[in-house]
Amino acid sequence: MIVIEHLCPDIAPDLERVAGEIASIATSDYAPLSDAAARIAATPGKRLRPGLLLLSARACGDAGPRAILPAAVIEVLHVVSLVHDDVIDEADTRRGGPAARSLWGNKMAVLLGDHLVASAFQRVTESPDTDLMQELAATALEMCRGQIQEITLAGAELTEAQYLEIVSAKTASLFAASCRLGAAAAEAGPVERRALDSFGRHFGIAYQISDDLLDLAAAPEEIGKPVARDLHQGQVTLPVIYALREGSASQRAELIACLNGGGHDLDLPRIRDLIADAGGFEYAADRVRCYAGDAMEELGSLPPTPARDCLAALAREGLATPIIAGGGGS
Repeated sequence: MIVIEHLCPDIAPDLERVAGEIASIATSDYAPLSDAAARIAATPGKRLRPGLLLLSARACGDAGPRAILPAAVIEVLHVVSLVHDDVIDEADTRRGGPAARSLWGNKMAVLLGDHLVASAFQRVTESPDTDLMQELAATALEMCRGQIQEITLAGAELTEAQYLEIVSAKTASLFAASCRLGAAAAEAGPVERRALDSFGRHFGIAYQISDDLLDLAAAPEEIGKPVARDLHQGQVTLPVIYALREGSASQRAELIACLNGGGHDLDLPRIRDLIADAGGFEYAADRVRCYAGDAMEELGSLPPTPARDCLAALAREGLATPIIAGGGGS
C-alpha cells in the first residue's frame, strides 16, 4: 500500500492542514448532518491525491497556503466517489470499517455525499483563485462520465481500449487534476503544468490497474474491502479482458461460463486459475509497470527537487507491482 508520508515525511504537517480544511467543509449548522458528514470525511485513508497536489506544488516552487483548499476539495471528491461506489456496488465495508450505506442507508449515504461536494464547491467560490472551480467541476464531470461508462459498458465484451478509457476518466482524471492544480497553485509555467498533468494521468491509470489486480487476487483483510467486487457487478477488468482475448478456446469458454454464474456464486478460485493460466495477471502487472514508467519520464521536465524525487518514488511503487501467480489462494 502506498503511504505518502512514509516516502515524504515532511509533508505530514500540510496534510494535517488539509484534514482541518476537510473538517471545516463537513461542518453544518444541522448537527446530525454535520456529525455524519464529518465521520465520512474523516474516514482513514491514504490521502494520496492531496499529497500529490502538495508535492506537485513543491516541485514547482511551493504554493504555501494556496495549495491547502484545492487539496482538501480533491480529497472530498475522492471520498464522496467511494461513498457512491459503495451504494452502487452494494458494499457493506470500506477500509476495514462499515461503509456509509451500512451506517445510514443508501438514501442518506448519497445525500451526505452530495452535501459534502456542495459544501466543498461553496468553499471554492470564496477562493480568490477564479480558475479553481472550473478545473474541479470539469474533473467531477469526467469522473461521472467514467463511472457511467463503466456501468453501461459492463460485460465480457468490454475491450482493453474501452477499459482504459473508463479508467482514465473515473480514476486517473482526479490524479491528473491533483498534480495540475498543485502546479497551478505554485503559478508554474505551461511546461511544468503539462508534465505534471501527464504524470498524474499515467500514474492514475497504473494505480487503477494495480487496484483491479488486487480486487481479483487479494484477501479482504489485505485491502480493507470485499474482493472480486467488479466481477460480482458483472464488470470485467484488464486481467479478465486479456484472458478472454488471448486464452485458448477452452480457457475462454470456461471463463465465460464461470463469469455467467454471476452474483455471489462465482467460483473465484477457478476464475483466478484461468486468468493466471492465460497470462492475464502477468499482462496487467506489466501494463502497471509501463504506465508507471511513462509517469516517471514526465518528471524529466521538472527541476531536481526533493518533491520531484518523492513523486518519482511514488511511481516506482507502481513499477514494483508484483506479478500475481494466481491459483486458488490470495
